[in-house]
Amino acid sequence: ENMDFKETSAPLNGLFGLAVGNRILNNRLGFIVAASHNRNFRGSNSLFFEMDVDRENNNPFYDTVQDRQITNEQLRSGLHVKTDYRIDARNSIEFYNAFIRLEDRFARAYADTNLRIGRGQGVGTGRISNNFRSRKQLQQIYNSTLQGNHLILDDNFAINWSAVYSKATNDDPDMVDLKLITGTSRNANGVIQQEPLLLDRDLRRRWTNNSDEDIAGYLNLTYSLILGDIFADVKTGGMYRHKNRENNYNQYLLRASPITQEWSGSIFNHSWNLFNPSGTPNDPLNYTSEEDVLAFYGMTTLERGRWRVIGGVRVEQTDFSWNSSGPPTLPGRVGSRNFTDVLPSVHIRFQPRADINLR
Repeated sequence: ENMDFKETSAPLNGLFGLAVGNRILNNRLGFIVAASHNRNFRGSNSLFFEMDVDRENNNPFYDTVQDRQITNEQLRSGLHVKTDYRIDARNSIEFYNAFIRLEDRFARAYADTNLRIGRGQGVGTGRISNNFRSRKQLQQIYNSTLQGNHLILDDNFAINWSAVYSKATNDDPDMVDLKLITGTSRNANGVIQQEPLLLDRDLRRRWTNNSDEDIAGYLNLTYSLILGDIFADVKTGGMYRHKNRENNYNQYLLRASPITQEWSGSIFNHSWNLFNPSGTPNDPLNYTSEEDVLAFYGMTTLERGRWRVIGGVRVEQTDFSWNSSGPPTLPGRVGSRNFTDVLPSVHIRFQPRADINLR
């Protein structure tokens, strides 16, 4: 049905939004829920001229002219839910969830008139192709974050932690290009007439989808103290993230059977044979990959009078691997990379006056 192209009325655009929130249990428990939905339709018409250069006299000329019609409908939806619970004045926990969805429906039709091929009978004659493309894309993002904040040891020691799960998907099913070929010529009386509208020999249909999944944990420890007239802030922490990515690609080539078919006006009245019955299972765009990142850091902030010094180091270890479905002779079809980065930093600030900073 996605190849059954026809003119239709544009749908109505619309926008819906709602947000509800409150605090209950003596203000210890808070929540907010927000949802939105947006439907937007766009269309455009354009005329496109393609040029070339004559190789004998180096003069430019018009090669083809395209009359284009493009329609695009987008459906956007979002849902956000956040709750927080204050255990006491020093401890709180937050839980956040988000789901975002985009559906994009695209259709393109253009008539391509060739100003060279079949042009022997003068202006108004030549080959014409009608090209149609249909595409639908669905993108979704989901995130869930659990986070805690805690103060202990007379509020001098702070702990912050997060556990995060995220997943993003992209589905692009059955993108198809349909092509019809015709032309115009002059009959015996010199009148321009249209030739039969024929179905192009080949029809390509493509399916793609991918997904990214992240699982991560974060921990930060902060201790504040005063040594004489020096204020010190010591921080340390670490994170771990595991990422999975999967990509799938499949394309089928269909060939008209019989080769020559006059267009009936409906895609359902025509037939093809699969030219590559197995699709493209060995295409390198079929792959999986994983990435593990483990990182630690330590930093100190020292303040005394007009001086501030911030110093620290971050150590990050990455383990990345991939596996493609490409042919065994393809270089780099399977592989991995492991590396460690040590990232030191020092920042010094001197303040000779209240309105001047030297860094």
